[in-house]
Amino acid sequence: FKRLLSGVMQPLLLLENEYIVRKGDPGEEMYFIHKGSVDVVSEDGTRVFASMHDGAFFGEIALVFSCPRTASIRTKTKCDLFVLNRVDFDQVLNRFPEIAKQVQNEANERFNLVKMRTQAKTSQQDQKKEERDLKDDENDSRDNSPNDNNTEAQKKEN
Repeated sequence: FKRLLSGVMQPLLLLENEYIVRKGDPGEEMYFIHKGSVDVVSEDGTRVFASMHDGAFFGEIALVFSCPRTASIRTKTKCDLFVLNRVDFDQVLNRFPEIAKQVQNEANERFNLVKMRTQAKTSQQDQKKEERDLKDDENDSRDNSPNDNNTEAQKKEN
């Protein structure tokens, strides 16, 4: 397996703080970290959801599920990576079904984490919207309620 992979993967060297993939981009390859560290970050890059180091891999979700990137990955340190494109990925996994199963399981686990993060983010956004709507309703109620001072002034005029 390793010999076959080493013949098809391409090396990629990146400096610190470089984006490797961005959420929503098409995914045609996966990455193996030979040396270095990367962070899984929010779309704006302000939150770190996870970190990965030597020996880890990422990008498999896009290949397994044929979907756009589900996360943005940024180098934390200088990184030596190996890149495996979709065609070679499919050929290698067809020859090694037990490895294919492991990659599929990892992709499923990570995809479920992505769904949970998305649901949590949606819940927070819904909660903030509800809070804004409540404040708007309160402001509308105040604007539409009779003003006590004007009512008193009107009574004195009559």
